[in-house]
Amino acid sequence: MRVSYSTLWKPLPTEIKEIRELSRCIDALKIQHNQISNQLEKKSSKSKFVTKTWEELVFRVEKELKNLYDEVRYAAWQK
Repeated sequence: MRVSYSTLWKPLPTEIKEIRELSRCIDALKIQHNQISNQLEKKSSKSKFVTKTWEELVFRVEKELKNLYDEVRYAAWQK
């Protein structure tokens, strides 16, 4: 039985690889966001400085998530 070369495995296009990598990064940042948010829920036992630090981290993670979502939309549109 002959196997056609067209049915052999081919590497994924660069655009798909990029979207997958962006998606993995989004997943990781969502986990971090959840962990930081959980720390904020415990803020009654934290100093104001610590609470402010957690709030700033949440803000930065949310900003990066927005940037990543925008990049995914752009990469998908380019495909």
